Amino acid sequence: MIKKIVAYIIAASGILVGLAILLTAGALVLINTAIVQRAVMDRVNSVIPGSLEWRLLKIEPFKGRIAIDDFHINDPDGAPIVSVDRVLVEINLAGLLQRELRMDVARIEKPRILLATNSRGDLNIAAAFIAPDADAPGIPDPADHDSEPESEPTPGPEPDSSPPSFNIRINALDLTGGYFQFQT
Repeated sequence: MIKKIVAYIIAASGILVGLAILLTAGALVLINTAIVQRAVMDRVNSVIPGSLEWRLLKIEPFKGRIAIDDFHINDPDGAPIVSVDRVLVEINLAGLLQRELRMDVARIEKPRILLATNSRGDLNIAAAFIAPDADAPGIPDPADHDSEPESEPTPGPEPDSSPPSFNIRINALDLTGGYFQFQT
């Protein structure tokens, strides 16, 4: 009787491990498909004023490698801000256990960066990620002379003054081609 129970437990454990392996393999295959990548791109673009686009995103989690081809950041009007032919990042996974993001290789091929400021001094790349109505409360827009100042914000918790607990380290940065332009 006990041998049968042990056999059932071993069989059930084997089935669960097999299902976990199949689900993990399926997730890894799905994340690298165009349909899932398009869904992720659409979801990201639905929450930011600008847009992010890429032709190919390849994630190899067991190797710690992420590659992005034809990556673009556009402002809310669709004007390009950042275009990169290829980004390749190789992450040392062991560093994650020590609360450190170690990039053994960060390769950026042909970046084209067109930064500009508007009349208020705001960077165009900020407009791609932060909606204009997301300004901090209680801070009037200096360009808007007709607006009434908002009431004092309620005091919140004190900001944490401790240093960040997650370090980022890039061991090798390979930047090839491209250009950087800044307009005021």
